This record gives sequence, C-alpha cells and structure tokens, in this order.
Amino acid sequence: MKGTFVGKGLVLATILASSPLLAKTTLPSYWDSYLSIGGYYFSERPRTAGVINAFLPVHGAQSASSLYYIDIRGLDKTGPSWEGNLGIGYRQFNQIKQCLGGLYVFYDHQRSENRHYFSQITLGGEYWRQKWFVGGNAYIPVGQTVIDDSSLNATQIQTNGAYRNIYFGKGQDVALYGVDLEVGYEWQPGIIGYLGGYYFDRSGFDSVKGSLARVEYHYKDYMGKRLLGVLDDLRLFAQIQHDEPRGTRFYVGAQVRFTLGRAHKVLHGVARHMADPALRDVDLVSVPTHKAFEPLTDSTGRVINVRDVYNEADLDTALIDAYTDIIAVHGIIVDGDIKELAVGQVITGGRHIFTRDGQTFTVILSDGGALDAFDAETSVLELTTDNTVRDLTLRADSELGTNVIEVADLDVALGHLTIDSVVGNAFIYLRQGINTDAIITITNNTIDMGTA
Repeated sequence: MKGTFVGKGLVLATILASSPLLAKTTLPSYWDSYLSIGGYYFSERPRTAGVINAFLPVHGAQSASSLYYIDIRGLDKTGPSWEGNLGIGYRQFNQIKQCLGGLYVFYDHQRSENRHYFSQITLGGEYWRQKWFVGGNAYIPVGQTVIDDSSLNATQIQTNGAYRNIYFGKGQDVALYGVDLEVGYEWQPGIIGYLGGYYFDRSGFDSVKGSLARVEYHYKDYMGKRLLGVLDDLRLFAQIQHDEPRGTRFYVGAQVRFTLGRAHKVLHGVARHMADPALRDVDLVSVPTHKAFEPLTDSTGRVINVRDVYNEADLDTALIDAYTDIIAVHGIIVDGDIKELAVGQVITGGRHIFTRDGQTFTVILSDGGALDAFDAETSVLELTTDNTVRDLTLRADSELGTNVIEVADLDVALGHLTIDSVVGNAFIYLRQGINTDAIITITNNTIDMGTA
C-alpha cells in the first residue's frame, strides 16, 4: 500500500472532477475546484508524510454567496500508516458584513502504525468574521475501535515486602473520541495565527489533552498572476503542541494548489476562505496502549509472589516458603545438596512467561542465574508437580552418580537451560514409577559435554 495511496487519491479526484456534478456545465460556476499536493515533517516518528487534497464545489448547488462542496484527502506517512478522508460541506458568506459560516462532515479511514484499520466520523463547524476565525470538530470512532495487539503487552514489577509482584496490561490499539477548538486571527492577508486545544478520551484508557499554536502563510493570487506562472496558492505552516501523555511535538509543512478545469478566480476579503480546506486534525487519533495494570494471580485469585535469591540460604528459604510461587536466581549459587521444588513452583534465571486472556506476556526477573553442584557431587534440582525451570545454567557431574535434574512426579517444563560441563550421560533422570501421564516439555536447551 505504501507509495500508492496518494496516487490513488489523485485518480479519484480526477474522476470526480470530471463527473456530471462537478464538471464544467452550462450552469454558472462561482467557485474554483482545485487540487493541492504537499507534505509534512513531524518531530516524532513517522517523520514525514505526503498529502493530497481535492476541493470540489458541486455545480448546480452554489451561488455567488454559498456553495456545497466535496473535500477529499489522502495522507500517506512513511512506514505502514496512511489515512483517507471523504467530506461534504456547506458554506455561506456575507460580503457586506465580511463574515462566513460553514458546516461539514467527514468519513475517515486509517491504517495505524501497528497495521490496524480504524474509521471515524468527523463533524465540524467554522466561522470567519473579518480577520477573526473560530472552528471546532467532534471526532467519533465507528466500527471496530479497540483491537488487541500482543506486541503492545506491558508488564511491571512492584515490591511487596519480601516479595515482588507482577502486574500486566493487555496491549491494544485504540481509536479515541475527541473534540478540538481553534481561534485564529489574520494579521496580514495570508498570514494567520491560531491558538487551540484538544481533548481525546475513552473509558478505561489514558486521555490525550493539550494545547496548540500554529502559524500559516498563504500566497494567493491577488493581482491575476500565478506564482511561477502555474501555482494558484502556496501554503506554508508550522504547528507546535503539548499534551499528556505524548509531550511536546511539532510539525512543519507546505502545500501547492492548482485550479482544476478552468482559469482561477481572484477573490478578496472573507471570500478568499470559501475554498479553504476544512480546518481539522491532521489525522485520526489512535494510540498504541494497554489496559490498566492488574496483578498476576493464580487460579484461586491469590496474587503470585516472586522471591529473589542470591545465595544457597536464600534458595533454601524460598523452596520451603508456601507463599513463594516464582524463584528468581541472581548470579551463581553453589549447591551443597539437591534442591527440591515445591508443587507448582517456578525457578528462573531470567524471564517468566505467562498467558492471560489469550495473550502471552514476558517479564524479566533476573539478569542471569546459575546453579552449580559439580563439586558437591549432588544432583542440582529435583522437580515434583507442575514445575517450570528456565533461563538457568545448571552444572553437575553425572559420572559420580548425580544428575542435573531429577523428575520425581508429574508435569514439568524445562526451557532455555544451559547444562554445562556435565561428565557422563545422565542429564535428566526420570525416577522409577513416575506417572505415565506426565507431560515433560524440554525446549531450546544447550548441553556442553565438557569436563570439570
């Protein structure tokens, strides 16, 4: 899709411009159709975007002081994101009072940075009086507005006495409801400054609220001469905004305009704004986020506890503690005897991986751990029921009648282990009489058949 969206918009605008409603007819035409092309540079990623905009007054539905129009826009950002907008609007102005009012509605469709598709309806109004402008919009997401995305899953750790607890938030890409309001003043013909604010929110997610300032320069043809002989309008603009939680951001941009179908008309005063594009947010606001954090619990609803161990004494305490669910090993611990995990206990030297609501979460509990029983002439670990061992370096000497791991009972999972300097060939020993329905999962391990 990248690189073709603006081109498709150009084709669509050309087709509409030649349609019976928009083409040149015997009916009087008071307002120009035009095509504008430009680009943006953003302070945040994605950095750049191309934009195309077709403004198409409806022939037969306009007068010297009013018009109905179609407004088509395409915004193609670097990366996967793009957006298309299709709007209809009405404007009326009073030449004597030099005032102009208008209403419009848009249908917006976006592909987000996370490759999800969102749609919204935009309702807006505008009013010019001499040099002053005020306008506002309401943004209403429609269709699927919340999409689960495991790449946005989040975890955090909180200390709770002798333990740590794991909290997780389900990743989601979310389209927000919003409103904005801007007030502008035209200091000189073609030089306009705006101040405004915006608020986007939906229940259960962080709101986006902030303020903005923007300045625009419009070169318009006031003397019947086109810029460089071909351009009817050149627009330069820069905006800075600040909100929570996104911080301070800015963008700069430029657009050039070409009249479609006939020679352009020179306009003065408020009438110059009759063919301006509707003033609204650059793109649909969707945010990559996650649901509110909640604690990781077991099947009974009890919060799961993580206990950190740094030596053999810490490890022995954790193994017999009925409230320790996960043991996080830090550094090298030398075992003097075999260590037996309690039912359901997990021991890790790095990550803990769990699944909730159909999504997988990973949390880092240690920067690296090892259990060393080589010189002690003992097996390293004895597993019972529903144990998981992962991200550990295990060292033992099976030639002396010991094993790296002894499995004594039911289901266990062994993953991402480094079994180091093992002499002999007994690494994982299944005790006689083990339950024949046991599920023993062994994945992604490395065994070094070395010597002491």
